[in-house]
Amino acid sequence: MKTIIRMSLITFLFIPVVAVAQAPQPAKTGTTGQATRSNAFQMLVNEGMKLMSQGRNYEAAIIFHKVITDADPKSVNYQDAQYYIGQALYNLHFYVSAYQYLAQVGQAGPGHRHYQEVLEWFLKIHRKLPGDMNTLYSMSTFKENLYPPKDSDEIHYYVAQYYYSQGNLDQTIKMLSKVSQRIPQLFIKAEFLKGVTYVRKRQIKGDAKDMLSAAQCFARVLSFIASSDLKGPEIEKITNMTLMAMARVFYSIGDFKKALKYYNSISQNSSYWLDSIFELAWTYYQTGQYPRALGNLETLRSPYFSQAYYPEAFVLKAVILFMNCHYKDAILTINKSYKEYWDIFQELRRILKTYKDPAQFYRYLARISTHGAKYSMKVKRIFNAALADKKVRHNFEYVMLVDKEFRKLKALSSDPVAKRLVQILLPDIIAFRELSTEKAGRQARDRLKRVYRDLRHVLAEALKVRFECNNALAGRLSNALKSTQVKASGKLFKLDNEHRRWPFDGEYWKDELGSYYYPIQSYCK
Repeated sequence: MKTIIRMSLITFLFIPVVAVAQAPQPAKTGTTGQATRSNAFQMLVNEGMKLMSQGRNYEAAIIFHKVITDADPKSVNYQDAQYYIGQALYNLHFYVSAYQYLAQVGQAGPGHRHYQEVLEWFLKIHRKLPGDMNTLYSMSTFKENLYPPKDSDEIHYYVAQYYYSQGNLDQTIKMLSKVSQRIPQLFIKAEFLKGVTYVRKRQIKGDAKDMLSAAQCFARVLSFIASSDLKGPEIEKITNMTLMAMARVFYSIGDFKKALKYYNSISQNSSYWLDSIFELAWTYYQTGQYPRALGNLETLRSPYFSQAYYPEAFVLKAVILFMNCHYKDAILTINKSYKEYWDIFQELRRILKTYKDPAQFYRYLARISTHGAKYSMKVKRIFNAALADKKVRHNFEYVMLVDKEFRKLKALSSDPVAKRLVQILLPDIIAFRELSTEKAGRQARDRLKRVYRDLRHVLAEALKVRFECNNALAGRLSNALKSTQVKASGKLFKLDNEHRRWPFDGEYWKDELGSYYYPIQSYCK
């Protein structure tokens, strides 16, 4: 009897939708016919759940899809199938496809019988697809009293990320403040993001109190890590991120002494170290420590960092030389680097003019990431400038995950069991992939447009410095600029006990990077 029922279900499953629509209708319709049809769909749902429990998720998903296609959208069977097909696809690691079905459950609202349960699945999918804004949005639509207690901290954190992306900073801080210390790694991430949010508020509203609040958040992160036994690459990363954030806070309020302290605390193994070297140069400049500033700028010129993008570095070096009346050296510095960045500027203009379509622009950058050896150094530096934006980088990573799922699904087209499911899912994921690619391309293009504008400004500033250097050599320097220059001390740079003088012969050594001094004496009268 069990075999007969199974065969009837499979036969019912593969009745084409068109054939059902054209079949002769019974002379009498009513509750009996509806009940019979409902029972048939209930049997299909039960069969799908049974197959899913056996790990036969492909077959289960096909059955659930049949119910979704033919059943009444208001029926219990339809809602069950809508919810369970998402689970089956999640089990198959088709997270994008799973989300598309489960999102419909969330959109249906509290009237859907699985509405409250689907929140947990949005969380699970987001863990697999970090950077996906869709799952963050879906989680944000739920009231806080529906958050499962065991996951409430994590959901509060992710919902805060969504609000931050939308510019709702007060709501971001409110959600982050509800993240407890129960999961230490999550707590320090929440405190860090809260600090970043306060910094962003200061940039928008100009309230000095926000910077104090930001510093307090970052201090809590560092204190919490120091007092715990947390270790590992992720903890080291967030530690260095927080040190950088603290340094930037103090730099922005003019407390350069504290800024120096935090910049100098960045580990050389950190991915933030090179940024800290560049920003340290500006801090040394602000405090009149020109030999150290120039030494850091020399580190940036090392061939170890040939793909790095710091166009302001050569202008800062020229400014320091100008302030110490080394006019010819300043002009030489500008002439040496100006053409290099002018070429990058021209290449940026060409790229933005050539690749106007966002999807086309994304594919261009993707080719650089996968076939970097074929591209010039200036193009690689442009690529790195684009990916320096965290949001752009996360979108690229997300598109790669979507593309990976697409390729996996397409590869199953010849599989006899999975083939039918592939035919169902492929059109939707193709459309989703195109939308995601277009979004990532648009954001990357917008980022490079900002890089283009900033570089144009840097080049203009370089020309101004060169112009004033020529004025100075001709004896036409304005009194206003003369007043900013360093008075001649008649003394060479003096080394302290921890350093020694070592003539630089043009060869860079890794263990010396970040420790260079550039002795400079003011020639100003």
